Amino acid sequence: MVSSPTALGSPAAGTTVYGPNETWLEIRGGITLGEPLTLLGSDGAPNYHPCLKSYSGTNTLSVPIYAASSGFRMRVYENALILRGGVISPDTTGTFYFETSTGTEIVVTNRPLFLGNGAGFYTSYGGRVVLAESGNTYAALHTYAGSTVLATAPNALAPYGILRFGVSWWNKDTSLFDLNGLCQTVGPLESVVQPSGTHVITSAVPAVLTVVQKQNSTFRGDIAGAVSLYKTGASTLTLTNLTPMTTSGRVTVAAGTLALGNADGSAGGFGAIPAVRILPGGTLTLNNGAGLPDTSEINVFTGGVLANGKIDVRAGVTETVARFYIDGAQQASGTWGATGSGAAHINDDFFSGGGLLEVTEDPAVAYTDVVWDQGGADTLMSTKENWAGDTLPAYNGNERAVFGTGAGPAGVDVAASFYKVVINWPSSDFHFDNIGGGGSLTLGRGGIEIPGPAATRYNRIRVPVTLADDQFITLTNGYVYFEQPVSDGGNGFGLTVCNPSRSVSAVIPQNQNAYSGKTVLKNRSVFYIRGSGDVLGSTAGDTLVENGSYLYIDTQSETTGLTIAEPLVLDGDATLGYVGTLQNVKGTNVLTGPIAGLNNSVRIRSSTAGATLDITGGIAADASAAGCILATDGGGTVTLREKPVYAHAFYANGKSGGMVVIAATGNVARTFYMNANVRIGAQEAFEYLGNLILGGDGRIANVDLNGYDLTVRRSLSTHAVSTNSVIFSAAPATLTVDQTINTTYGGSFAGAVSLVKRGAGTLTLTNEMDRGTTTSGGVTVKAGTLTVAGDYGSLGTACTNITVEGTGTLALEGASASMLSDDATVRLAPAGAGSAKISLAAGIDETVGWFFFGGEPMYPGTYGATGSGAEYVDDTRFAGNGVLRVLHGKAKGTLIRVH
Repeated sequence: MVSSPTALGSPAAGTTVYGPNETWLEIRGGITLGEPLTLLGSDGAPNYHPCLKSYSGTNTLSVPIYAASSGFRMRVYENALILRGGVISPDTTGTFYFETSTGTEIVVTNRPLFLGNGAGFYTSYGGRVVLAESGNTYAALHTYAGSTVLATAPNALAPYGILRFGVSWWNKDTSLFDLNGLCQTVGPLESVVQPSGTHVITSAVPAVLTVVQKQNSTFRGDIAGAVSLYKTGASTLTLTNLTPMTTSGRVTVAAGTLALGNADGSAGGFGAIPAVRILPGGTLTLNNGAGLPDTSEINVFTGGVLANGKIDVRAGVTETVARFYIDGAQQASGTWGATGSGAAHINDDFFSGGGLLEVTEDPAVAYTDVVWDQGGADTLMSTKENWAGDTLPAYNGNERAVFGTGAGPAGVDVAASFYKVVINWPSSDFHFDNIGGGGSLTLGRGGIEIPGPAATRYNRIRVPVTLADDQFITLTNGYVYFEQPVSDGGNGFGLTVCNPSRSVSAVIPQNQNAYSGKTVLKNRSVFYIRGSGDVLGSTAGDTLVENGSYLYIDTQSETTGLTIAEPLVLDGDATLGYVGTLQNVKGTNVLTGPIAGLNNSVRIRSSTAGATLDITGGIAADASAAGCILATDGGGTVTLREKPVYAHAFYANGKSGGMVVIAATGNVARTFYMNANVRIGAQEAFEYLGNLILGGDGRIANVDLNGYDLTVRRSLSTHAVSTNSVIFSAAPATLTVDQTINTTYGGSFAGAVSLVKRGAGTLTLTNEMDRGTTTSGGVTVKAGTLTVAGDYGSLGTACTNITVEGTGTLALEGASASMLSDDATVRLAPAGAGSAKISLAAGIDETVGWFFFGGEPMYPGTYGATGSGAEYVDDTRFAGNGVLRVLHGKAKGTLIRVH
């Protein structure tokens, strides 16, 4: 039991708790503990004792908790436990139980949880777990037994992780997840098999839960409050809740299938949502006839070269809604369905299955097209001759405005409201000009469509835009510039951008935008950040960039910059040819919002010489098949500051100059591939760095420690196809390698870098790539083996301070004539102080300047093991048949003292 901050002694060595067999650490009294803890496992049946228990007062752990693959169990019995250092599990698996008694809480703040992409994160009992930090990583978040999970930071949940509720052994189980007004992205949403209890996802303030469904699953709980659901991912999410969900938010099916009820017609669906959107590639399956409120509406969209949005109604089912829209245009009342359904309105483009959609309301005002032909004497929208039929639009939101038969610009001198705008003028760019500052444009359910003439056109909207609904913008061979603010009246409306033909198209906002909903880029869409750091709208709504789309930061000036606070979720760039999901092209720009990786790698690229990008909001990219890639292929600079990177695999890539700077502390990476110019900008920048591999993909790695120490926890090596790698520092710096496996480093060390070798594994230095280590720093072998081998292996002529101590072995096995400097001082630990040893292969005759044994200088001459032929034989400190030749030392002979 610990009730004093210093009860565990000096924090340097840390404390390890072996959880099994009823062993635990108990803290109490409202203390702050700065002792690094390693928690290994938990007690099993029948008692299930946690290995960390927190009692009276608010107790704080200010440094990380380390864990192994077994995970651990912790519990708060009174008040609160604050985790300021996070949890770091270098393995990818484990089960982590965060248990909170009623009225208590565990708060994760300052540093996120790095549990592993195969790890389970379980919350249970009557208290709550507060995720107050972005970037937590795990495979599944499982909440049950009365627990509450509260998110108080954007991107607090792992976007690839399963969100799971309930237990199979208790049908009265309850749990709650509160988005707290913050958009979150998760992987599959699911409940355990029956029986289960009451499980709720809620937010009192509007927020969007994005579900990336990468496998089929079923959810039986309630989505409540003001939560909107954005369903994407190719798999099926089936809702089988017995009581209709109570959320007043909206639903979007952007990809895959959202099924209301199972295929047998079970209950499942919503009781209060106002609207459902079905985007191209999405399917809404209606299986029970009671999945949607009778007052709701459905809006389905045409896909073009993509699959249309689809409504699949189970045979024998009739689902009733108030209104039905196609591409934002309200359709007639009556029954709708596919061929064979018996519907009054047969439409196989948007319907499948044998059931019916009953629509109860006709359009109050006819939905019509108005066509701009610019037949008048001026270019004003208020001039009736500029419209086909010389009739002014009603501007009431029930018209689709088509700008395709008359030239631009269109002078917006009215408050124009359309349910959809189509821009298809083939002969030149089309502009909407602001006349006298009095014009505006309101966009309804249909959004904006640019069908795309043969030549790329640049279309500019130079008036303020108000979103009257969530927007779906489709681009084909055309750009759309928003040159005035885009807002939504605080209604939480967002933008989804789609480039169905994958043509040269982009959305380019150029002003401070205030729309508060979610932004989604699909199907190779491009979105420019230019003119303002707020072009993605309010930070209340995050931005999801799906695989193949990308964000493009371009200030059009090398001397200006933008600060972008938007929370980002990035999902790879394989379909782009790996050019980057976020590209920094020009300017001195800063990303302050959190960045999360989905199922594919986060690749952020500063692609132009002189372009700089500072990332201060942190990056979490721990999906099993992904990582974080910072690329400077075009000569730009990417700098990490303030918040760390948490990554399964972390890459610094570059082909044509540029620099990746690691100036944040607390970074965690199982493997870091340095394939570029990398500069360290903080002391011990990594809380955990597993494997450090230099020079991948045939690249040259230049790693500047820049006067800062760095520790590698598992291994140091060069990539098999590396051409050259060097670790250097002009100011003294120490690289410590806790080598736990056997690897080879073929690069070199330069400047004033010192090397400390720890760990039981073997690190082999060959210099085969650079052939010239020039560091003036020292080398210390504390454990395991440091081997100098190959034709060029050497510690260099300037390395003159070599120490072997503890259980370390320095093995000299190379063919170089000078593996050690002739001026080197070699120190071995004294007898009885470990098993430190120097091993010299047969034929080795290595020369050094001085040799110290336990602090005492030794005689000049040769040293070695039995069979080496050395002048001084010591089998406790030497091995092999080679010899160590010492040039200088204490004088030989007889000392005569004269009185």
